[in-house]
Amino acid sequence: MAVVLEMVANQSNRIMSHRKTQIIHATCPFCSAQNFEIRVLKEEGVAAARCVTCCHDYLLLDSEDYWFDVIQGRYPRQSRCSCKGTSFKLTFVYTFREDGDVSSVTFRTSCSSCGRFRRRMVVEIKYSPTEDLVTQPLRYCRNTRILYDLNEITMYATRDDIARVIHFMGIELNCSFVCWLREQNEWVAHNFKYEQVKKIILNEGVVLQGTNYRQIFAFPGEETVPAITFDTLKEEETFWKRNPVISIVSPSIIRWSDQVEARLYYIRFSNEYVDNEVVIPKPREFLEATTSLRDWLSSQFVSWRGRNCFDSQDENVRIFGDRFSKRRELSDSH
Repeated sequence: MAVVLEMVANQSNRIMSHRKTQIIHATCPFCSAQNFEIRVLKEEGVAAARCVTCCHDYLLLDSEDYWFDVIQGRYPRQSRCSCKGTSFKLTFVYTFREDGDVSSVTFRTSCSSCGRFRRRMVVEIKYSPTEDLVTQPLRYCRNTRILYDLNEITMYATRDDIARVIHFMGIELNCSFVCWLREQNEWVAHNFKYEQVKKIILNEGVVLQGTNYRQIFAFPGEETVPAITFDTLKEEETFWKRNPVISIVSPSIIRWSDQVEARLYYIRFSNEYVDNEVVIPKPREFLEATTSLRDWLSSQFVSWRGRNCFDSQDENVRIFGDRFSKRRELSDSH
C-alpha cells in the first residue's frame, strides 16, 4: 500500500513525538494512482474518495466512524473545481500535540486539470491513539452509499401536544429520559422521569429557573440510564442513530406571516444501523416501541402534509388555513 510521506521543514528524521507538522500526499493503496473523485461534508468533518484509475472507494481519516450516519439525510455531491474538473490530488496536513498524537488534520485538494488548490475541511482530533490517521489516511470501503431505516417525524404542535407525547412514551413505552438543559452557557445532560420532562416541555422551570432544553433522549423499556456526555454535536447525533434511542429536538419557531407563528417539532429514531458496512436491525423491543409510537401518533394527530408528518389538527388549520379544508371536512365527517 503506497502512501507518499513528505516531512515539512526537514523533520523527516525526527521521531513522531517531536514532529510539529507533517504533510501526506495520498496515493491509491491498490494501484498507486494520485487522482481521485471526492465527496465532502465539511461541517460534519467527513469525506469519501474514489480512485479515478481503479475505481476503489475510500473513506478519509476517521470518516468511517460517522459517514453512514451523517449521509442518511443527504448524500454529498461529487465535488467540482471551478474549471469543471472532477479529479483531484489529495493532501493531508497533520498538526501534532506535545505527546505526539494528532491534534488536527487539514484536508486539501489540487485540481488534476488546472492545479487549483483548495482547503476542503479541518478535522479536530480529541482522542488517542491517532497513529492510524497518519499511516492510513484512506480507508477502503466496499460501498459508501448504504442507507438504513432512519425516521424523522415532523409535527406542528403545541407544548401541550408534545407533553402528551412524552406522557405516552413514559406510560406506554416505559421510557426513561435524558434532557439537555442550558446551565451557565453550557448544555448539561440530566436523567429524568416523564413527569419532569413534561414540566420542562411546558416551560414550568421545575429543575432550574429560566432554563431551556436542546434535545431529549427517550430510552424505551429502560428504568435507569447511564450518564451521557458528548464532545461534539456529531457524536450526539451518532449516538441516537446507533442506539435504541428516540430523539425529540427542541422546537423550531416558524413565522409564516406577521400574524402566524408556529412551533415545529422533530422526533427522530432509527430502527437499524450500519456496522462494518452491514445493516443491523436494532433490538426487537425497540422496533415494537417505535411501531407503537407511530401508531399512537397516527391516531392522535393528522398527516395532511404527507408521510412522517403528524400535526395537531387545530394547529394545522391555524397555520395553513383553507389549504387542507377538504381533508378537514372529511375528518370531521368521521
